Amino acid sequence: MKIELNWQKRAVILLSASLALLSVVLAVMAIREAERERLFSQRQAEEEQRRAAATVSAQADSLISRLENAVFNAWLAGRDQLVPGNPDQAANLIRESPSEGALIGDIFLLDAAGKAVFPAARPLYLFADEKPPRQEIPPEIETGESWKEAENAEFKLGDWAQAAEAYQKLLIAPSVSRFKPFLLSRLGRCYQRAGELPQALAVFEQVLKTSGREQASGGIPLGLIAALQVGDINLKLKQPKEAAGAYADLYENLLNGTWGLTESQFEFYLKTAKDQFQKIKGQAPSLDLDGRWRLLGEREETARRKMTHLGSLRQRIIPLVLSNWGETGNGPNRFHRFSAAAGEDLLLASCRLLDGATIFGLTFDPKLLAERILSANMEKEGQGEGRIIRLTDESGRFVAGEDFAASGRPGTAPQLVYTGSFDNDFPPWTVAIFRVGPDPSLRAFYLRRNFYILLVAVVMAALFLGGYLAIRSTGKELQLAKLKSDFVSTVSHEFRTPLTSIRYLAELLERGRVRDEEKKQRYFKTISSESERLSRLVENILDFSRIEAGMKEYRLGKADFASLARDVAGRFLDQAAFKGVTLKTEISDPLPEMRADREAISRAVFNLLDNAAKYSGENPEILFRVWLDGEDVCLEIADNGVGIPVADQKKVFEKFYRAETAIARNIKGSGIGLTLVAHIVKAHGGKISLESEPGKGTRVTLRLPVRPAEG
Repeated sequence: MKIELNWQKRAVILLSASLALLSVVLAVMAIREAERERLFSQRQAEEEQRRAAATVSAQADSLISRLENAVFNAWLAGRDQLVPGNPDQAANLIRESPSEGALIGDIFLLDAAGKAVFPAARPLYLFADEKPPRQEIPPEIETGESWKEAENAEFKLGDWAQAAEAYQKLLIAPSVSRFKPFLLSRLGRCYQRAGELPQALAVFEQVLKTSGREQASGGIPLGLIAALQVGDINLKLKQPKEAAGAYADLYENLLNGTWGLTESQFEFYLKTAKDQFQKIKGQAPSLDLDGRWRLLGEREETARRKMTHLGSLRQRIIPLVLSNWGETGNGPNRFHRFSAAAGEDLLLASCRLLDGATIFGLTFDPKLLAERILSANMEKEGQGEGRIIRLTDESGRFVAGEDFAASGRPGTAPQLVYTGSFDNDFPPWTVAIFRVGPDPSLRAFYLRRNFYILLVAVVMAALFLGGYLAIRSTGKELQLAKLKSDFVSTVSHEFRTPLTSIRYLAELLERGRVRDEEKKQRYFKTISSESERLSRLVENILDFSRIEAGMKEYRLGKADFASLARDVAGRFLDQAAFKGVTLKTEISDPLPEMRADREAISRAVFNLLDNAAKYSGENPEILFRVWLDGEDVCLEIADNGVGIPVADQKKVFEKFYRAETAIARNIKGSGIGLTLVAHIVKAHGGKISLESEPGKGTRVTLRLPVRPAEG
């Protein structure tokens, strides 16, 4: 049944659409406000990141300034106490003064000519532009008789004993104390040539103790010559352990930079010491000689790295300082900072005028400095939740902080959100701030946006559902009103037909127009049948009214279903309206008595028989079966009539509902018969089922328990 929209439905639709539009507008405004809050939060986050980077820069400047002043003041206070040529004393003086002394790499002094001196370092050898000092024998000794006698005996006569005696006389003269290592070296050489190896060994050991950087006439330091001779003599004396110790001492002195060798000299004698050690090790494999040499080898690696670093300072930093010094203002109380790359290494230096034209400079360990700067800022500023600060160089390579590639951080890689540089680009690093995880402001925005969208969706769904339910309810009400109207019309027709018959027959009888007694009895029976039909219609309407009001009560008592079924079948056949109906009954007997409302069950069965007769067509044939199935009594009424479409089969038990086929065939009915049947069966604890096929008929089965539940 098609129901046209009325003004109530249109009003519901208009109201729902208006509220939905208002909800969308409010949601859009709320989302825009959330977007503004997100932008504001992002600006705040950027400001925090800028402050964090500025704090790192300020901390770095403060730390470097503190180191500069501490080292400079320590140098001023202790330089007069330094022993010339003692780099360990200078290193201790500088590095033990500031609390962060480990951050200091080296100190250096530049004179007016640009010559660099590293007072706290021990270069392995002289740099390319440096020359070893040469020491000449004074003329007064060289022209003396004792000297000439010693040289004549040694070089011309080959009398090693006489030469040794002459050198011994020279050693006791007070005027030659400065040249004692030189004379001892010649004395040891004479003893060695004379075959007096123990005496030669003792003399060369004395040379090692007294000599510094004095050189022989060939430019080779006397101490180096003595060290070689000590090892060689011990080998000749069959003392491999002592010889190995002598070459180890030579190795160590070379690493200490004791003699001021050129690079080629250093490499030559270093190789000589190593070769001699390997020779001794091969000749005396039982000796445990590897321990000290392994430590010296590790020390050599460190010393070579240090030498490379000093060379880089001389090549990169010192020329930079000299070329830019005039441009920095030459402030006497001000440090000037310089940086330069040396391969993959970074050189950091700070310089200040010491006195006159001398420049005092110090270098920093880049790795330790970066770690100290970052750790200090972590303590003060903190990295914050979801934030990581690290330092990178000009090429973007990692310097300090968390190395994401090495740490193997799981999940999404941190995102770079801010970069800043240090003041005056010193150190020449970048402060990089990374965010771990999603942007909090963006996450909050998405949460709020999704909440507003979900809220609008829920509101719109509720509005549309409410509108749909309202429209459907209105439609149902309209449909119900029409059904009620149809019901009234149908009931009126149902009442009119028997009333018309009763009135007509009663008038005939009253006026005496019927003379035949047999016909009179037939008319009386028809009047009684039609009256019963009217009574049944009235009872159906009254029962339906009670059911609707929730006041219907059933009177349960003992009932014999076999006799009940026969009685209903007989009354059905006695109805004048059903004279042309063929009713076939199959009633099992006996059936057990059961508790039931006999009148209600009878009315339900009669309604089903009535429906079967109405919808059976011109030659109605009805099958009425009653049997016992387990603990249920089953009543089945089947016809071969028009049938019920599948779409209507579940609706025929609804009040006032009539199938389209019944309306199309103009079959009269109230639309409450099956509703009453379903209610009666349910009240008795039973079940009702319907099977139908259009054009083939309908079968309705009632299953009533023999002992229905109480209540």
